[in-house]
Amino acid sequence: MGGGCQPGTPVDCDDGVGCTTDVRQEPTGSCVNTPVDAACDDGLFGNGDDACDALLDCQPATAPNCDDGATCTNDSYDEVNDTCTNTPSDALCDDGQFCDGVEVCDPLLYCQARPIVCDDGFDCSTERYDETIDMCVSDETSCICGDGLPGPGEQCAPRHARRDLPRGPRRCALHDQHRLRRAARRRPVLARGVRPAELGNLQQPDRRRRRSAHRLRRSRVSDRRPDDLR
Repeated sequence: MGGGCQPGTPVDCDDGVGCTTDVRQEPTGSCVNTPVDAACDDGLFGNGDDACDALLDCQPATAPNCDDGATCTNDSYDEVNDTCTNTPSDALCDDGQFCDGVEVCDPLLYCQARPIVCDDGFDCSTERYDETIDMCVSDETSCICGDGLPGPGEQCAPRHARRDLPRGPRRCALHDQHRLRRAARRRPVLARGVRPAELGNLQQPDRRRRRSAHRLRRSRVSDRRPDDLR
């Protein structure tokens, strides 16, 4: 029976970690297990760059932070371009209130809105928002700007007469009647509830005074006795 060297049992360098390369070093016969991060790459940008641990195998990395700090943008990962996207969403700005206008999202200025202006075209009516019906409503019950004098049922003159009419109840006063007389000469009817005859009286106060003074003089003359006329 012949003698000589016989092959021994090969050294197994497999460390059981899937992301390492296992190599036996010659001539020492020792094993070297090297982590390879590329072996853990799943090709997805959104979950970060996976890393290889020599003992624990592939470990998930920290996902990229796509938060841009704006509260009204949808922040997500774009796997096609390997980047973050921040899409403005106006719906995230909607507070459910009608009176403060339609909100829009600005990526830099965040939520922005333009308040709704309730203007019915009348100078001295009171406009307000009605959230129950999402509409503007006007109140003219306190309006006194018809002929400059408070009166039941008077309503404000349209805004096209703004140059002729005082603005607001405080300026619709007696000392402004000369402006109303001028407006009456330009426009016969300035407001609903004002009769043309009333406007005529405003136009000619001096004539009425002259007539009253004339009648007073005549009555004084007629009351004098014949002896007084000598």
